Amino acid sequence: MTSEASLDLAAIERRMGAVRSVRQVLQSVWGLARAELPVVEDAAQAALVYATWAEEAARRVFVEESSTATTPLRVLIGPERAFAGSLPRRYEQELAAEGALGIVGRRLWEAVVDRPDVERRVRFHLSGISSPRETESCAAGVAAAILEHAPREGALLLHAGAKADLAQSTLLTERRRARDELPDMLSPLETISDALLRELLTARLANALAITLRAEVRARLTMVEAARTACDRRLEELTKVWRAARQDQITAEMMEIVAARLAFDA
Repeated sequence: MTSEASLDLAAIERRMGAVRSVRQVLQSVWGLARAELPVVEDAAQAALVYATWAEEAARRVFVEESSTATTPLRVLIGPERAFAGSLPRRYEQELAAEGALGIVGRRLWEAVVDRPDVERRVRFHLSGISSPRETESCAAGVAAAILEHAPREGALLLHAGAKADLAQSTLLTERRRARDELPDMLSPLETISDALLRELLTARLANALAITLRAEVRARLTMVEAARTACDRRLEELTKVWRAARQDQITAEMMEIVAARLAFDA
């Protein structure tokens, strides 16, 4: 294999140009992620407030008891876009565990389709969110899929947390009962209970989607910063090689001039 030191200046310059192009793309990705981070931070906070309100409303109407299901449906919410760093790999252990799965997020689904033993256990797979504007509609769609596929066995929710591990919580229990003392309601209890359950699921999912999007953006920033550092290091190495090659070229040209002069004088 030809070493870099033996390459001509044009070849080295082409390599340097390619590295600069890659770095320019990474800089654009970093800039977009940096601008997006405050927006997703605010969206995550708003989703938490919404989920807290829904939890409080649900507690006033019914009691969720511990589920007796041994293998509840596990709903995994993962990254939707590329440049998510090591985030998708956090779910490997959860994908390997037994039981039915619900997959949310395109990048997470890409990890599933390469594993037939996991894909056969997936009851539904949906796209995640790429911006906070999609949170409510996506959460409503996932809630509908959960109510369709796991109305009795219960469901667990797993999504990217603040740390390197995954956050896990009970999303749906199979056992619910109305409280003995209920607030005044204008509609029948069954209608209120069904609507409140769907709203509660949507709120919990919206919170998880917003947190996952925040983790995705943070992972993108970390990954791009490491990639930019690698590009800078590579450019520095190529610059040194280019300088050495340029010095050799100048020396060779000077020797040719001197040799021609000596030949002329002779």
